[in-house]
Amino acid sequence: MKTRVFIIFLLLVLGLPLMSLSSHAQTRKAILVVGDRSDSDMSQREEALKKYLVYYRQASGNNASTLPIFVYDYNNPKVREYCEKKLGIYRQDLLFLGVVIADGNVPGKVFMSIRNPQNLEENAKTIVAKFPANDTRGDAYITSTPDGAKVWMGAVGAKSAEYKGKTPLKLSGIQEGEYVLTLVKQGYTKTRQTVFIKNGAVSNVAVNLPSAQGTLALESEPSGASIYINGTYYGETPKEIDEFPQGEHKVVMKKDGQEWRGKVLVSPGKSSSVKGTFETRVAVNTPTPTPTKTETTPEPTGTPVKIGGGNQGGGNQGGDTQYTPPTISQNAGAEVKDAFIPKSESNEIFQVTVTNLEEVTIIKDYYKPKPGFKFVLVYVSQQNVSNAVQIYTGKLCLIDQSNHNYEYLENLSNYWLVVLRPGGMNMGYLVFEIPEDAKPMSLVLQGLNMAPLSVSLQ
Repeated sequence: MKTRVFIIFLLLVLGLPLMSLSSHAQTRKAILVVGDRSDSDMSQREEALKKYLVYYRQASGNNASTLPIFVYDYNNPKVREYCEKKLGIYRQDLLFLGVVIADGNVPGKVFMSIRNPQNLEENAKTIVAKFPANDTRGDAYITSTPDGAKVWMGAVGAKSAEYKGKTPLKLSGIQEGEYVLTLVKQGYTKTRQTVFIKNGAVSNVAVNLPSAQGTLALESEPSGASIYINGTYYGETPKEIDEFPQGEHKVVMKKDGQEWRGKVLVSPGKSSSVKGTFETRVAVNTPTPTPTKTETTPEPTGTPVKIGGGNQGGGNQGGDTQYTPPTISQNAGAEVKDAFIPKSESNEIFQVTVTNLEEVTIIKDYYKPKPGFKFVLVYVSQQNVSNAVQIYTGKLCLIDQSNHNYEYLENLSNYWLVVLRPGGMNMGYLVFEIPEDAKPMSLVLQGLNMAPLSVSLQ
């Protein structure tokens, strides 16, 4: 325990990564360079020496994982104390080049040393030659809770990683060394873990993925309000939604012509609630006025038909005149349309949801379509369901029954392209100008490196 505490303290002082203290920390040989960066001449020689070491390390078939190079600044008081007391390296030994036994990222016993080297290239070549090409390989068995996490793997310090597959995952023939695993699963927090692959052995890695979702409870007073979250319909209050994505979300509730708007923050593994309040409307019975007799009776409409009595002198004598009401067209009410049911489609990158569709002849009491055309308003939300930032989120267009393509009018639409982080959402409405006889059939998202994503509007 005391040894572990000392190593933690040393890592913090020297600015080295704490990941070396995981259960995969290992003892290995490494190259150590110690110089004094307050000495400009020595600093230049140190930089040249490092370049030679990297060059000959690569030529030998090794890399940063199999043959690490530690560089220390003797001008740092804590480093100087460690070098003198633990490694036996003093100022007269600088510039120092040697081989050490390292415990993780902490250099220990000096195995070989070249003190104050003169021919930097030859000395670098000599040191690296002590390390034959490392062709030792091992295996790794990676599991996660829950299963199905995507796994990326890269050497420690590498700028990129390679996708390996989904958990549970068996990897074979991996060159011995230290690697960083990155596990990603939708609905869970991205997790990184370090593993050391040892020659001829199987390294077992088990990762618990923290949930990135929470529970969301929605209610209203009175109940029975329609719920829209980020533009998507979720039913009526009261409503409880499990495994809802973390982050801030826009909530809209509608009831009896009233609308309530708010925001709610969902935290991983926690329950969040939101309540909308509406005014209670009381129906008022309006008394029916008693008709009064007037001197002039309005002419009824319809076709007059005489019943009873006879007609003498062109007048109506002793009979009544009955008026039949106007005939109601069989097409009456044909203009009344059913409520639009929200529709949604998704792929591995985006989820596109259409929450409403309207056809109008004027916008904002001013803008009218050109003759023979109409406006179509499409209320839409677009969410990034991938695990990467999406800089270009694609282009949305409208398709009619004749497969004609229409672009939305940017000056009238309330929808702007934005950069979407994982789980991020963009929402608004799009205005399309299409012929009066055209029928909107689908909204299509065309993006990079993906097939068109089509949402049916019928």
